[in-house]
Amino acid sequence: MDLKDRVDVLAKKADLLYKKVVILLALAGGSGAYAVKFSQQGNFLLSVVLGMFFIFSTTGVGMLYMKIDSLEKGIRI
Repeated sequence: MDLKDRVDVLAKKADLLYKKVVILLALAGGSGAYAVKFSQQGNFLLSVVLGMFFIFSTTGVGMLYMKIDSLEKGIRI
């Protein structure tokens, strides 16, 4: 595979990962805000469920950033 083709493939993968990061950041922000809101209202069960979803989605964001970093390191000219 040519170097230009390899760079194009890696750029497309990075673009897809960035789109996933944006979606996960929106989900994490919303679930975290609602977890705090429901915990203040006294709805413990719903706040725990949303808090766990917040933790999972922020972990996913971190993992995606690590994948993007490895893709960027793979682009060496």
